Amino acid sequence: MSALDFGARGMAAQLRARVDRSAVLGRLQRSISRAGPSLPTVMTTPPTIGAPTGTSAITGTLFAPYSAGVATDLDKFTLMRGTWRPVNATYPQYSLAIPDAVTNGDGTAGGTGANKFDGTGGLVRFQSAAPDLEICFYAPGQANAQGFRLRVDGQYVQTGSLGMNAATNGASSFIRLTWGDGSAANRRMRVYEIEGLPQFKFGGVKSAAIYPPCAAPPIDGLNVIVHGDSFVGSTGSTAAALYPGMGSQIALLLGQPGCINSGVGATGFVANANNQRNTFIQRVQADVIARAPDVIVEMGGINDENLIGGSAATMQAAVSAWLDAVIGSLPNVLIFMTGPMTPGTPNANRLAARDGKKAAAALYPNNVVFIDNLAEAWVTGTGRTGLTKGDGNADWVTGGTDGADPTHPTDAGHGYLAVRTAQAIAARLPRG
Repeated sequence: MSALDFGARGMAAQLRARVDRSAVLGRLQRSISRAGPSLPTVMTTPPTIGAPTGTSAITGTLFAPYSAGVATDLDKFTLMRGTWRPVNATYPQYSLAIPDAVTNGDGTAGGTGANKFDGTGGLVRFQSAAPDLEICFYAPGQANAQGFRLRVDGQYVQTGSLGMNAATNGASSFIRLTWGDGSAANRRMRVYEIEGLPQFKFGGVKSAAIYPPCAAPPIDGLNVIVHGDSFVGSTGSTAAALYPGMGSQIALLLGQPGCINSGVGATGFVANANNQRNTFIQRVQADVIARAPDVIVEMGGINDENLIGGSAATMQAAVSAWLDAVIGSLPNVLIFMTGPMTPGTPNANRLAARDGKKAAAALYPNNVVFIDNLAEAWVTGTGRTGLTKGDGNADWVTGGTDGADPTHPTDAGHGYLAVRTAQAIAARLPRG
């Protein structure tokens, strides 16, 4: 084969890559246009929602994803935002499904760890005509495991999550949904979307046998990952809020509800939670490359700022190693990379981490778009909700769940950062 043949093949490969990326950009543009971008509202006429109970309150059939760890009615549901698997093959959790979203690991090279449940709690989509049905689920007895949010035909059934109470916390539960009086007059096909909180396990849907659930219509979904640390992992958001944390809201605003929320707290390109969790590069194969995303929204870096000694070059090297791994395996992937998230006006170390990320992104102009959230001053000031200073929007963006958290966003802050991120991505897409 001549050098010209090799050159022609190389040019053809580059052209195919451009075509592939253009197609992804076009689909992303269309999905953002369909989404608004805006977030779902609450139904004006929701179903009657029963309290969670440990036993079923209706007569019918439980359509469960698994039985003794073996798939049974799995085809009746579309399971998204992770790699779903049976919890185990023994009673009482043998019918449950759970998503693996991220590999926390133990801070050692290649470590995968036992806990893979940070970030998203998964998304379950199905259709049902039943006028009266129950959702079966399980969440362990932990403060951060409050069940799930529920959308029907694109709207939330209530503000905040459905789920745990004192009687059922840490056990399998049933929540009943009754449309109208539950009679046949109220039957019609509806699309249900169960948006799990952390540790959520899906146990199926119970209804009269004549109303079996079926898989929901497909979404023109790209394979998208929102990647980062505890900001992406939703720290600071509450189960009582209408919307989930930042990562999941970005997915909705981009019109990609099945997007994986890959956030692991206290980690980064260098940071490994004091040798307790994987760095981004240690989990890149399992959590990014193996999932073959079309688009990555990368938002990490704040946990690295005190480990790089103020050196943008050190940060650039770490980020470049991650980008080398991702793009080397996924040459057509599109990456929207922000600077580190910030709770207020950034300090010098955070700016150095930003500079390192920006310099690394510039080495991959065909794949990476850098969004400079620090230069655009998304969050400013030194306050938080529990200690306002009047010098910037950090007074309401930052404060976590109790106003005392100096780092993480409030519910309002999660929403604000999600909107800023989605708007920045939309603004950088080609027009026409």
